[in-house]
Amino acid sequence: MHTKQRASTAGHVQRRLPSRQTNRIRHTSPSTSVSDDRPDLIIQQSMDQISVRNVFDLFSKFDKWDVTELLTARDTHWLLTNADIYKVPTENPTGLIRQLQAFSETHIDILFPVDDDIPRLDTREIHQLLRELTIGIYSLNAQPLLSLEANFDLSSTCQIPTAYIDTRLGQTMINCDAWLKSVWHGVFMSRDKRAKFADRWRHMGDSSLTRSLVHEFEGAGLQDLSHDPDYTQAKNSFEIEPKSEEQTHSDDQFLASYADDLSMVLTLYLDQISQWKNCLMFNGNYTIQSQIKTIQEKLDNQQFQRLKALLQIHENYLRKTFLLKTEVRKYIYLLELSCFLFTLLIGLKRRMKKIPNMNRLLPMIIGEDVRTERELPPFMYIKKQSKNIFPIEHETMFHLHGGIQFEYETRSLNNQLSQIFNGKNESLLDTSRRILYGYLDLPNAPNMEYHLPIVEIDGKK
Repeated sequence: MHTKQRASTAGHVQRRLPSRQTNRIRHTSPSTSVSDDRPDLIIQQSMDQISVRNVFDLFSKFDKWDVTELLTARDTHWLLTNADIYKVPTENPTGLIRQLQAFSETHIDILFPVDDDIPRLDTREIHQLLRELTIGIYSLNAQPLLSLEANFDLSSTCQIPTAYIDTRLGQTMINCDAWLKSVWHGVFMSRDKRAKFADRWRHMGDSSLTRSLVHEFEGAGLQDLSHDPDYTQAKNSFEIEPKSEEQTHSDDQFLASYADDLSMVLTLYLDQISQWKNCLMFNGNYTIQSQIKTIQEKLDNQQFQRLKALLQIHENYLRKTFLLKTEVRKYIYLLELSCFLFTLLIGLKRRMKKIPNMNRLLPMIIGEDVRTERELPPFMYIKKQSKNIFPIEHETMFHLHGGIQFEYETRSLNNQLSQIFNGKNESLLDTSRRILYGYLDLPNAPNMEYHLPIVEIDGKK
């Protein structure tokens, strides 16, 4: 990852449009030969054109209401906003942001464990995540997160910061959380069918129904989780403590009565981080926790503890089964990397005044490849299902609850990297750098694969 001093970049941004107009006038003037006398102006003009085009590409996907929300939310995050707005003295979060050591190199080497159970990552996808987070953190002061909120028609709104609408990161969060809710409830719908049904559901009324709701959901592609090849036996992992039939029925009724107040939240965090000069290494991790959204008058302490105990069974079930699907493992892998990049960029912004060089990234991914869903359709239990995980009656529609969040406070940095490189050739990563630099010189081909380089150190990849 290339970096450059943020102060000089900010200076250029303020003069960029006037400078571009002036350069164009000089270039078109018959009495001036810019190419002979000032080649630096040609370079600056080219960079300005790329920057302006990127700005247009960024804002073209937003309507006027989105732009208004972008500008309004820009000064609401205490950690990402300019210090002139929040003048109360605050310490940097513990871990990487506070302990990040300064370095003079213009690039950063990032090492993280290889997951052999998922396809090899594509460098263009990683650069896309880095670009989206850089824009979100440095320009829009937005922290990535996702929250599913219920609508009156039992669909669920995907609430993410406007900065991450129609981005690969936003898309990954929604896809991952949709699978989490599918595993939790025991029913699923593929992404393409889900998007089509959400649009149909938005415009659907009682007068437009030509068949029963059950047939509508079945025709839209809603299936039992056991029909997915990776989750065939997943429901068998849902184990409850031996109870009497009367107690089981009582617990199910109690849990179902608070169904609208319950949610499952996926939290990404960094387990271990190490730094050696301009090289950083990390291990990502995640946790799945239940949340209860209800007022204290509605739920006393005894009822709260009973509800938490019942939800603990659901948490254990999700931890056992969620990663059985390769697609989900990749989503988690990318979100762990995004968690690290998010934390690192905050440290670079607050501690070192550096910003990634956007001109040294592979071309951005646009269009349908990064389209994010604004709403998720409701789910329904159908009688022919093998087993219901959640105690909801058959042929009852329900919305989805939960979300995804990133933890930017980390453990203290360890010295593992210094031990790895102690007495060893520092050119160990040169081959990986040459591969990445070589990608930048290749012609842009959408179908070309830019495999992320893999290095083996002490028998570990």
